[in-house]
Amino acid sequence: MNLTYEHHFDIRKNTRSPFKHARTYGETSDVYNWHKNIEILLITGGEGVVRYGANELPAHMGDLFVINRDAFHQVKSDTGIDFSYMIIDETFCNENGISTEDFLFEQRFRDSVSQSLYLAAAEKIDALSVASTPIAIAHTRAAVLLFLIHLCEEHAESRASKSKENAIGEEYVKKTVSFLDEHFAEAHTLSSLSALLGITPHHLARVFKQYTGETVFSHMNRLRCRHAKSALLDGATVTEAAFLSGFASLPYFSRTYKRIFGETPSQVKKT
Repeated sequence: MNLTYEHHFDIRKNTRSPFKHARTYGETSDVYNWHKNIEILLITGGEGVVRYGANELPAHMGDLFVINRDAFHQVKSDTGIDFSYMIIDETFCNENGISTEDFLFEQRFRDSVSQSLYLAAAEKIDALSVASTPIAIAHTRAAVLLFLIHLCEEHAESRASKSKENAIGEEYVKKTVSFLDEHFAEAHTLSSLSALLGITPHHLARVFKQYTGETVFSHMNRLRCRHAKSALLDGATVTEAAFLSGFASLPYFSRTYKRIFGETPSQVKKT
């Protein structure tokens, strides 16, 4: 099931080093999420796209992306993409007088200085898993802060420049994704979903497509098919998996499932 809001409780508990650095390989995920902490991605191999708000940005090796506070985003690839990512907790930013509520970072860029500072900070964060001494933590904080200052000076502008209309539209999409994550198996119409938000069906359809690149019901069907696949692998029959996931028609379930996964539910049961 798709992720929604990420709390990052795992890094906040490390009050002196509230950072995270990790690597992922061959990623094809289409998960949407957002969080209050800024996240920096460095593409290290393959290619794909980063859907950032209403924009879809090509991602190639060497590109750096900064995911702003509360930015609705998604990394996806048809062939697999490699990247490392760094998360800097908002508490660290605030402690150093850099409020992520005030800065709007450039979405994508590539330059040798930024990449070098990113890699230096990432190396220090990784080293803490081996030796988390007071001196090592101090070095890590210094490296992360140096990188953060560079981002603010070279790749940021005032957040006040962000369009209020865009911010509201993004909020509607976040609320829809969160609601469907929990209620995907229930019967919905565009009218019923838009009524929950207090907007028109046309407005919801437009902003959802703008920010995700798909329709509300394409998104909901993917959620349902993921749930159905899990149920099938756990031993449910095709009929059980369909109805547990919210599909009222077996033929429609089979067609939708095959379109998304490239095989029918019955083929999953045979493997």
